[in-house]
Amino acid sequence: MPGVFRDIELVYKGEAYTFTPTIRTMRGIEQTCEVSLSGMVMRATRGEFPMFDVAITYAAMLRAAGCASADEDAVFLEMGSQSDTNPDGMSAYLDVIIRAISPPEMDEKKAVASAEAES
Repeated sequence: MPGVFRDIELVYKGEAYTFTPTIRTMRGIEQTCEVSLSGMVMRATRGEFPMFDVAITYAAMLRAAGCASADEDAVFLEMGSQSDTNPDGMSAYLDVIIRAISPPEMDEKKAVASAEAES
């Protein structure tokens, strides 16, 4: 049976890592990092950028993808350096997390609903 989620590419210090989200992995990240992934997304939709939660979660995803050296502080610094050169730099990390917790079918359903709304 195929996985519910799709592989996600994580980039850290110029290197790409493949993260394969599973329900067990994502729940483990929530428990270990003491964050609510859905709560993080809800805060972001209200205009609150949960930068510390994003850094902690992204670092945990990197470690699960095989990057043992990823820690929250280094990820947070990289997020900040990305925002210096790209205004969407910090939010790109949150976008990766959102893709990791969203089954691909949701993307397909949104595309179909959007196409139907436009016609």
